[in-house]
Amino acid sequence: MSSGNFSGEQFAGFANPGGVTIKSAVRTGQFITLALAKGVIFFAAIVLFLSWGEVAGPVVPRAGDAAMAPGDVIGDGINDGIDREGPDAAKRQSTSENWLPWIGIAVFVVAATAGVVAPAVMRSWAIHNFQQTCQQLPMSIDPAMPLSHDAGQLVTRLMASTLISQAIFEGAGFLNLVLLLVTGQIFLVVPALLAVFAIVVQCPRTSTMLDRLEPLARA
Repeated sequence: MSSGNFSGEQFAGFANPGGVTIKSAVRTGQFITLALAKGVIFFAAIVLFLSWGEVAGPVVPRAGDAAMAPGDVIGDGINDGIDREGPDAAKRQSTSENWLPWIGIAVFVVAATAGVVAPAVMRSWAIHNFQQTCQQLPMSIDPAMPLSHDAGQLVTRLMASTLISQAIFEGAGFLNLVLLLVTGQIFLVVPALLAVFAIVVQCPRTSTMLDRLEPLARA
């Protein structure tokens, strides 16, 4: 759909001074997209930094003691605890380290499905509700022009469907990073990065919003 100015007949009864505009809704969505993606990226950087052990300082050995690396201290503490609890504790730890990464992968798959299906259902519902108002969008829409109450609600709901999808992917990304920190399985950074990609690729654009509104203008 090409963007342009409303004619007098098109604008009559449609514009709502002070109402929602496509341009402002898209800009808000872009800011939220940036915040969501940046949060996952920053957390990923912190988790990778911690996983590589770069934040642990050297252990100062006492006289007569052999130098110990930070990992040795942590490992000895964990192993001592396991030794005290017996072989069952070691088995439980090994089992949890094996299945926790698969939980992260499964959550990402479910999130990817929900991140596609849920927004599609929400968009369909929003469009259906707008059609019930018997309004018709003008053939040429100026993204900076305030919309009517019903049209503004439609744009807001369409934007919300995108943001909900992005939030679902963000949650899956954070979960995989937490599991990476717990298990040390570096491959869990892959679903986290895929989540960031899914967030960024859905960044709201004016052209995308106009394309979604175009069928309503021709209805």
